[in-house]
Amino acid sequence: MLRALSAAVSGLRTNQAALDVIGNNIANVNTLGFKASQTEFADLLSQTIAGEQAPASSVGGKDAMQIGLGSTVGAIRTLFTQGVVQSTNNPSDLAIQGEVHRDCRSSRAGTRSCSRCVGCTPSQIPWRVR
Repeated sequence: MLRALSAAVSGLRTNQAALDVIGNNIANVNTLGFKASQTEFADLLSQTIAGEQAPASSVGGKDAMQIGLGSTVGAIRTLFTQGVVQSTNNPSDLAIQGEVHRDCRSSRAGTRSCSRCVGCTPSQIPWRVR
């Protein structure tokens, strides 16, 4: 009984983390240069009750019987997929196609949005592809 409750609680915590990531994605959907994230789940531990059996001549084999003891967040990955390109009619704005990060002259951080480079045209910005 306690093992089942523990597995249920870890599943609820894991799903709460996934909902937090989804909420963050929704909250930032209109943020310039925002990249969505995706939650990946992983097993905490599983207990083997019975081992697998090899197939016989007349019947197939059996898989191992296991009881899962909970789940956790395996990873939160950023999705670097191409977004929609929108026209702004501003000569200093530019769009990045593909999965690249660039360094903006006014910032040391990698960015997919260079809106901080106000007053310079794209040809004047020293770009480095990482």
